[in-house]
Amino acid sequence: MAKTKNEIPKSRKSYLLKMAAKMLVQQGKKYMNNKPESRLTALVEQADTLVNHVGRLKGAAMKAVQTISVEGYDFLPPEVIQVLEKLQSQAPPIDSQVLIEQIKSELGEEKFKLLDNIHAEPMASASIGQVYEATYKWCKVVIKVQYPGVAESVDGDIDTLKNLLKAFFTVTQKKIKFDAIMEEARRVLKLETDYLHEQKSLIKYKELFNGSEYIIPDVFPELTTSKVIVMSKEEGHEYTSWLKTNPSDEQKKRVADQLLMLYIKEFFENQLVQTDPNPANFLINGQGQMILLDFGATMEFDLNFVKDYQILIRKVFSLDRVSILKQVFDLNFLDPRESDEAQKSFVDFLILSVTPFDPKQQPFNFSNNEYSQLIRTKAMEFSRLLKYSAPPKNLIFLHRKLGGIFMLLKRLNIKTDLTEFRNLIIENNYY
Repeated sequence: MAKTKNEIPKSRKSYLLKMAAKMLVQQGKKYMNNKPESRLTALVEQADTLVNHVGRLKGAAMKAVQTISVEGYDFLPPEVIQVLEKLQSQAPPIDSQVLIEQIKSELGEEKFKLLDNIHAEPMASASIGQVYEATYKWCKVVIKVQYPGVAESVDGDIDTLKNLLKAFFTVTQKKIKFDAIMEEARRVLKLETDYLHEQKSLIKYKELFNGSEYIIPDVFPELTTSKVIVMSKEEGHEYTSWLKTNPSDEQKKRVADQLLMLYIKEFFENQLVQTDPNPANFLINGQGQMILLDFGATMEFDLNFVKDYQILIRKVFSLDRVSILKQVFDLNFLDPRESDEAQKSFVDFLILSVTPFDPKQQPFNFSNNEYSQLIRTKAMEFSRLLKYSAPPKNLIFLHRKLGGIFMLLKRLNIKTDLTEFRNLIIENNYY
């Protein structure tokens, strides 16, 4: 069995405390020198310490910082974000012998023997576990197995990180509280570390998308526990590698439509959203069908929230600024204490964000760098003006998915008419 040098520290708490001590020293340096450039250097050093430690620790600590690297994009300096973003792609594998023993321990000797030809090297390595290919009843399957101790570490990791990040975010000199974000991360992480929850979500998706052009893997309940899940291996090109096959514009248009329709079906029709937009979670097979993977981060949304969210979108399309702002406050998306300038900037951003659906913009080109830069500039503008408003917790993972879909569309480098999707979003009543 192949081995790697990387191992998870045995005592997570002491490891995090050592990290905290190091960051405390760096924090002290930051306050000893009031020069902005010195404070920025110290903050980058703190970010580097955070990345190096939680990257090795994996689990909830790594996942939480990954979330911060996305949600803190408009609240932290670009130099810091650049360091934190390393965690989006850096996940060195753990010794496979440890993970194979974990599979055997979870399933028991008798069930473990039903799995043949378990590959020595993992197919994938992430923050919570690794994936291996094997055979079960003459069928190719994938085994997702959790790193030892990850599920049990969620509360401790989040509590420690929450205290660390309070100091970390003081660089913004704003009264923004990130407690709600960390608590939402805690809730979602507990779902992600429960593979029985993932099995339930996978079965639900299978039922909801039955007969559609989306393919959902089969799950094997007899080989699934809270820390091991076995699914059918689906054949297809991972999204990034599929783009390298030089698909035609017609093929890319079909995939674009599938991505957009998926979001509508998930959120508006089913109120059930797989919130991780990692390109590796989307495969395209030879028939042009989309295969959906990894349902650990699946979240259910309250129907009333979906209704209120749709009302907000309708108001944004109407360009009625007073009505938009009222709905924003009703949904607690913005703190009423924000300045008039900040409120206006936030509404400007919302109006700009629906530009791709403007009838005058059809067909819209998602690869339009001018639009991407404009929305980025507007986001930075209103974020600098905000003093009290943190990202709403019920939007964190939803917008993570929506933003991810827009990035996938951008990479297609085509123009597509969004009229049909605009009508589906604002005209249909899904309640």
